[in-house]
Parts: sequence; C-alpha cells; structure tokens
Amino acid sequence: MLILGITTTLAIALVMLCWVLYSKYRESNLEDEFISKLSSKIAQQIEHRTPLKMYDVPLRYRILYSAIDNFLKVIPPPTGLDKLTGLMNRIGLKSRLAMLMPVKKGYFVLLDIHRFRFVNNMFGFSLGDQLLKRFTDRLKTMPQRPRLMARMSGAEFFLYFEHYCPIEDLLELQQQLQTPLKINNTPISVKLKMAVLGLEEHYSDVSTMLKRLDLALKKSVTSPLLFSSYQAGDDRIQDRELAIIAAIPKALTKDEMNIVYQPKESLPCSGFSQVEALLRWEHPEIGFISPAEFIPLAERAGMIDIISHWVIEKVLHQQVLWRSAGLYTQVGINLSSSDLCCDNLVKDIKSALERHNLPGDCLSIELTESSLMEDTLKATETLHSLRDLGISIAIDDFGTGHSSLAYLKRLPIDEVKVDRSFLEDIFNDKASLFILETSISLPKKLGLDVTVEGVESRKVRELLLRMGVNKIQGTYYSEPLKPFELELRWDELSKTRIAELTRPSMYLA
Repeated sequence: MLILGITTTLAIALVMLCWVLYSKYRESNLEDEFISKLSSKIAQQIEHRTPLKMYDVPLRYRILYSAIDNFLKVIPPPTGLDKLTGLMNRIGLKSRLAMLMPVKKGYFVLLDIHRFRFVNNMFGFSLGDQLLKRFTDRLKTMPQRPRLMARMSGAEFFLYFEHYCPIEDLLELQQQLQTPLKINNTPISVKLKMAVLGLEEHYSDVSTMLKRLDLALKKSVTSPLLFSSYQAGDDRIQDRELAIIAAIPKALTKDEMNIVYQPKESLPCSGFSQVEALLRWEHPEIGFISPAEFIPLAERAGMIDIISHWVIEKVLHQQVLWRSAGLYTQVGINLSSSDLCCDNLVKDIKSALERHNLPGDCLSIELTESSLMEDTLKATETLHSLRDLGISIAIDDFGTGHSSLAYLKRLPIDEVKVDRSFLEDIFNDKASLFILETSISLPKKLGLDVTVEGVESRKVRELLLRMGVNKIQGTYYSEPLKPFELELRWDELSKTRIAELTRPSMYLA
C-alpha cells in the first residue's frame, strides 16, 4: 500500500506540474504540441499502475525533471516578451494596454536612448546589448516603479505610471536614468529623450495611443527640450510627413526635383571658382517643399542615399555639359551622416567620376559638424578616401554643431563655411562681432579656407573682406541659379574687379 500511495502521489504531482506548465504556455501556438510531447515524455518514464520501489522514486523524479527541462529549452519564449531584456515587447504590451481602457488614469512615458546607434558603431553590438540590459535593470529599481514596462524597439522603452507624475518628478526620473553606466570598465554616457502622454486626455484605443506617443517622441528627438507631449494637430503633421516620404521616389524619377547652383564670390577680387548645388522640390499637389523639411524625413526613412546618388549623378552630368562648353567650376554637394557611414559611398563616387570621365577635383563634399560626430572613426576613414580621389572637403554651418578645434586639426578638411547666424547683430553688438571674428580667425590659422554664408549687403561684404575671408556666399553676389541662368551670367560673375575698401567704421574701433 505504501508503494501504491507513493505512485499515486507521484502521478498527482505530475498532473499538477503539467497543468502549471500548460498554463504558462497557454497563450502560445504550441499548446497542443507541448501537451502531446510532455505526455509522451511522462509515459516513457512512468509505467502506470506498476509499483515503484522506494529507491527508484528520486531517480524517476530526476529523469522526469531532466526531460521537462530539456524540452523547455527548445520552446521559444512567448512572443510577447523581449528576449534581450525580459521586458514585454510591443506585441505583449498591446494586449496588456487593452485591459487599461476602462481605467482612464495615469501617464505613459516613452524613453529613447539618444544616439544609441553611435554606441553600437563605436563599441560593438555586444556592449550595446549590455547597455540595454543594464538600463533595464535601472528601470526596474526606480523609486517610482512603473506598473508596466516594455522595450518597444531598439533603444525605446515604454513606462506606465498609475498615478499623476508632476513635471518635476519626470525631470528627476530622467536625470536618474541618465547617470553614466559603467560597462567592462568603460563609462557610457546615456542621454535620454522623453515623451509623455496623459491616459485620460488622448487615449481612445491602443493603436491611437501608441501612434501619438511615437509622434511626441519624434518631436523630442528633434527638439532641444528635455521632453515633449502630444499636441492636437500632430496627426496632421505626420500625415503630411508620410505623404512627403512616399512621394520621394516618384519625385526623383519624374524630375519634380531639380538642382540650382549658387556661386561663391572669391575675395579680395571678385569672380567665382565654386558653386553649391542646392536641391529644390516643387510637388504638383503639395507645392514647394523645403529641403529643411524633406531631407530630415528622408534620413529617418532610410531614403537619403537614393537622393544623394541622384544628386551626384545630376551634378556630374551637368559638369560634363559645362566642360564641353568650356565652363569650369567646382561644385559643392551636401552629404548627410547616413551617407558618410555608407560603406559604398567612396566606391560609388569613384565609379560615377570614371563613368563621366571627370577628375575628382570637380567636386567638393560639404558636411555638417554634427554628421562628423556621429562616428568620427568612420568619418575620418571616409574623408581620407575622398581626398585621395582629389575631392575637397568642407564643413558646413561651422559653429552651430559640435564645434571642436581637435577635429579641425585631425580631419582632412579644406574649407570651413561659417553659418549665416553669426552675421546677426554684428554692427550693434561687440560680442557678436567678436564671435564672428573668432569663428573666422581660428580656421584660418589652421590653414583652412573660410567661406561665410548669408551675405546680403555690401557693408557685410566689406567687413568680411577686412577679416580675411576667402569666399562669401549669399544673395548680395548671386541668388541660386538654374543651370541655363548660370551659363548666361557666367561671364558677368567671373569678371575680376578690385574690391573697394572703405575707412574702418566705428564698430571696428
């Protein structure tokens, strides 16, 4: 009877274990397969109604648990969980959020580890994964523990707080989470962008809420503010952005986009040896779309490379036409950080130059400071390769990004373009004038050419001439011109004339 009792107890325990395991995986599509396989394993280990000897019971338990453990190892985790962090993923979160619909209280927070791609590129994906795990641990130990947490994608994390969070608490939370993490003895700075959404204000269904939270985060990423929230009308803005993104391929194939060229005046004598290629887009329904609007959208959508290739081909084709007519100039082309990180950039440009039978010095590549800081190692390698082709390198909007004398010395740069914003209030404010002088003198002392953008008057031109500026660009010398317009004005713009110098004004005293 004792042996039979042990057998019965063992059978009951196994049934309970099966039920627990079944409950754990009942949301999975593997329910039937799980039960059938587990039953077969049990059947192999226990012969029903056959008495067991006392010394066999522990062994049978060990064999059974070993079989179950081995089987569980081959079952994929539930689809609602993120494998790396153990948090819910977007799929799992949606099912949990649906249960909150009647609640109508609390706050949703969406966090993004800013420039996380830079961490992966600089230190490798392994360290990036460790950073995400450590950041998840930090989220789990917050004083104000969220009711729900999820990893949405990449370096985006979702938090749900049941109770109202004052702005001060949110800022304190952001500050706590931004404390540098030390991984493999390497301190990694964490900068967060944050979006906040009140459940009672904007929540009608899960999809709408997540869409609006994503919209708010996008605003935060492109804003200097610490966090942002959804505002009425943001949906319409996104609809316009999606329409613009969708229209880009057609705009390139149907010639809705075109290139205009703005000459740079050489100082101290007039004339030009360079022009900058500027992209214009006239959409048949939307109307004129500024590059300041569609270029960032193309970068976010991963479409900037097709635009850049189109521009390069158009510019080189135009160079062939000009040179066949005896017109020679260098054309500056703007490239983005995404272009700079592309492994095929140098090879593609070299191939295009060879295809058009053009030398590399017919091109100048213009890059912003921030694009160089995305991945300095990759940028340095790419720029050296471009210089080897004879292409000159210019830093655009100098002084508006991550300004550093170190990169001016380290990177193969030929020209610095001082942003138009440095010309504001220079005749009324000595501090503004000093900043402009410094922005010009520093790169010149490093042997770099200096171009100042946004020159719109003779007075500004004469001031820049005295400061030793090499070139100016702006409407005072010439507005952006279509190719045929530039050809008509080529001789006029190329005429050499001695610049008139006037007596120093009081503002220079």
